[in-house]
Amino acid sequence: MAKERGDPLRLVREASRRRDEAARIATRDGDVNLRYDSVWCVCDVDEHARLAETVRFAARSHINMAISNPCFELWPALHFDGCRKHVTAARLKTILRGKMKGYEKSLDCTQLNGLRGTALRNAAALDDWHARNGSAPGSNPSTGVWRLVERLEGGAGSPAVR
Repeated sequence: MAKERGDPLRLVREASRRRDEAARIATRDGDVNLRYDSVWCVCDVDEHARLAETVRFAARSHINMAISNPCFELWPALHFDGCRKHVTAARLKTILRGKMKGYEKSLDCTQLNGLRGTALRNAAALDDWHARNGSAPGSNPSTGVWRLVERLEGGAGSPAVR
């Protein structure tokens, strides 16, 4: 799905279309294993004018969203340290350059080995922190990537988080 970059609403619509097509094929072929268990779209807040519309459409369409505010780089940064202050994409890139040898825009994920539990705890703690302080869900800084990772690891309550 990496080809569907850019506008998050277009991404969610395409994800919904592909999920529905898989369901039609599963019905046609009589094979429930061809259906998707869940569908996730990963995007940044960036400056997307239709993000609120995207979130509403995703909810109606049963598409899960992993939104990072301000950008995806928050997720790898949380592997090293927590973050509770408003942060810019430029600042996150600077942080990653200081933590990851050779970082530019692509990630050498081997440098994150063994740190996933830290990132999961830091990201979940951000959600709790925003809730306690009355800030809106998804406020800067926040990322929903931890929920996707938790789902891939086996669901809520995964030992990596708790």
